[in-house]
Amino acid sequence: GGGKGGGGSSLFGRSGYKAPNHEQRVSKWKATGMVVMRAEGLKGAAPEEIASIGQSAKTLDLSGNKLTSVEAAAKLPSLTRLVLSDNLLQALPNEFGALQQLKAMLVDGNRLSSLPPLRTPRLRELRVARNALVSLPAFDACFALQKLDVSKNTLRKLPASLGACEALEEVDASDNLLTATPDSLGNLKKLKVLKLDNNGVGAAGVSPAVLEGCVQLHTLSLHGNPVRLNELEEITGWAAMEARRMARVQKQIDAGTLIARDGLDDGVDRR
Repeated sequence: GGGKGGGGSSLFGRSGYKAPNHEQRVSKWKATGMVVMRAEGLKGAAPEEIASIGQSAKTLDLSGNKLTSVEAAAKLPSLTRLVLSDNLLQALPNEFGALQQLKAMLVDGNRLSSLPPLRTPRLRELRVARNALVSLPAFDACFALQKLDVSKNTLRKLPASLGACEALEEVDASDNLLTATPDSLGNLKKLKVLKLDNNGVGAAGVSPAVLEGCVQLHTLSLHGNPVRLNELEEITGWAAMEARRMARVQKQIDAGTLIARDGLDDGVDRR
């Protein structure tokens, strides 16, 4: 239903915008498994109709709106892709942390100060950049996680449990308040890229366990940190990581794919 200012249907209508027939839209969501309402001027709570899709929903994309609550999406147990980027969310339903099929959670550009506990065994990509996070949940159950972006938050440390995410390949924790990398990251045999630009990481905060243990690490970016190259060169494992970086550069030169800006950057400020 929904007459004047009534039910959720009013959310679909706005001046100069021809809302598709209500039932049509919901039945299309059910048929395709894709609930997409990107940049539709939604404000406040996510439309209640979303809840009715239930098990059928595989993708939910409500990015680019002004939502402050997404409770209507809390009961979509089969989601594989959850995109809520660029809204006004201060919290996420705990149910999101227990989605067993979820592969991607993109919630960057909100006002989140915390995340629900994560028990998402299939999650491959987690993007929570540009929020107000002061801490991260435990990552023990995120065995499939490959990409983690927590940049532009107010994190003072990374959880030791990240060391359990053995599939991790890229971590971007730039623009936070970090002073060190946990030794446990040294368990990450597939980690290739670790970005820590614009934090408070000094030489003492660069873990030899990470440099030595992360045998595929070729990019450790430390621009905008209180650390000098000569200090780093004295840390056990730095030379080995540099050798990996140079081997990668050589490979790119040989293949003719080198982008000088990236390839020749050793990740440290000159001063």
